[in-house]
Amino acid sequence: MFAKLIKWIVVGIVLIAVIAGGILFFLSSKKPKEAPVYRTAIPKSAFTKKNSKEHRATGSMTISPNAISDNVLSGVADEKRIKPLPSAPIRKITQNTDTGSIPVIAKDGSKPWRLYAQPYKFKNSHPKVAIVLGPIGLSQTGFKLAVDKMPLEVTFILSSYSHNIFTKSKMIRVKGHEFLIEFPTESGSYDRDSGPKTLRHTQNPTQLLDAMNVLLSSTTGYMGAALMYGDSFVSNRSKLHIVVSELNSRGLLTFDDGSAGTRSMLKVLAVKALAPYAETDQSLKSTQTSAEVEKHLKQAYAKLVSGKNQVILVEPQPRLMQMVINWISLHGGRKTNGSFELVPLSAISHNRS
Repeated sequence: MFAKLIKWIVVGIVLIAVIAGGILFFLSSKKPKEAPVYRTAIPKSAFTKKNSKEHRATGSMTISPNAISDNVLSGVADEKRIKPLPSAPIRKITQNTDTGSIPVIAKDGSKPWRLYAQPYKFKNSHPKVAIVLGPIGLSQTGFKLAVDKMPLEVTFILSSYSHNIFTKSKMIRVKGHEFLIEFPTESGSYDRDSGPKTLRHTQNPTQLLDAMNVLLSSTTGYMGAALMYGDSFVSNRSKLHIVVSELNSRGLLTFDDGSAGTRSMLKVLAVKALAPYAETDQSLKSTQTSAEVEKHLKQAYAKLVSGKNQVILVEPQPRLMQMVINWISLHGGRKTNGSFELVPLSAISHNRS
């Protein structure tokens, strides 16, 4: 009797196991419902109900925190628009030196900043905005995110401390973007050290030119140099004069990151020397809150509406990159009927002779 009871118990357990297994197999075979894929430049989840006509009219933009990812940007699909820029270096504008190849004005007068810039024709008469992103190159993930997702018109700043810097320079140009090489310059802040390649006001003219040659020969294909972090350096007229004169004599553009504000001497020196240059109007930094970033974008939009071109410098941080992509799309910056026109930096630089 006891043996029969054990037998039926075993049979019951086996049946329960078979039934449970069948149920689990059925449930696992059902495909989960796929999340909708938005094929627009701005995912629907990126904006809250605050994005009314009034918000678009003022350049305001409210972004849902869930729309931002550290590894994925809802960027615009540029693959069909990409036109790789010519391979660099271009022989006729290249000089061989002890430190390496450096750009130089060709015998026929061709200037590197023009030949290495992205060719661009204005689509309309609307105000123009240039987005400058950088420095990129220190993080491989961040670099790939930038070159793959940012609009084609965005100008990059390549870090002079980048690993595999020649490969990254080539990749930027293959993707159709123009770029500047980073010139780390001395800051007046004791807690900021921009590394051994920093241009300093304590260097004599020979040392300064030697340091510039090291930076200029670090890669090729750039249209100019971006003076970064140097609120102290760019306000030093005598030392900045050496830098601007040297870059101009080589046919390169000088870009000021705006860290010195009104103390920067770049405009004064560049105008006097008829040197090509550009300055930052708004800076978007990783230390800023989303509300602060939005404030800067509103200010830029207000200037654009008043008819003034704008240059916006953006640190290569996913949150900032996404906000800029959304802002451009919100105002039709890449459409002929948009509020403004997104263009490469070279298209609106000053002293474009």
